Amino acid sequence: MTNSKIQLQVATLLDKINSGTMTVQQLQNAYANAERHAEVSDEQREDLVEAVTTQMRKAYPAVANKKFGPVNRDSRQKLEEYLASLLSRFDFSKNGHKTKVKVGGDVIKGETLVNDYISYRNQETKVMCHLFFVQKDHEAPRQLHVAMNELKAWGQNDSERIFPETSFDEACTAFEDYLQRVLQGEFPSSNGPAGSGH
Repeated sequence: MTNSKIQLQVATLLDKINSGTMTVQQLQNAYANAERHAEVSDEQREDLVEAVTTQMRKAYPAVANKKFGPVNRDSRQKLEEYLASLLSRFDFSKNGHKTKVKVGGDVIKGETLVNDYISYRNQETKVMCHLFFVQKDHEAPRQLHVAMNELKAWGQNDSERIFPETSFDEACTAFEDYLQRVLQGEFPSSNGPAGSGH
């Protein structure tokens, strides 16, 4: 399928989502279908997640609160403040992802209670880094995950570190280390912790 055809389909779907006429199930299905589509870009996926979340909060606040919870308001605020600080110190102008706090698609699918994140993707190398708050369900602890990975080798040579929610500053330091490396065009190392060479 051509790029322009995909763009048209995504634009049509976004219009439909934003029209406010879809049920909760239709919104979830729309996202699931788009996610399965290999030709949908990261940025288009982010647009769709944002549209679905916004629409669900607007049209179905009770369902949205259950799904995305007011539980994550604090983590979103922390990430928003941190992102503002990052933007004053790093150049995000070539970010291949949206430069804002986002919700993970697994939350819409109901697989995870909280997944709020910020990310940066180097458009040339396709290497990306993320900082995200994750909480699987109400019983699970909320954690911070910091990851650096390659789009084409997802899961193979990821560098990922996990911190307790209370270690936000430490997680930010690890994220900035990854961010620096992604900005410089480095690749994640397949063995060893952050800071080791490729």
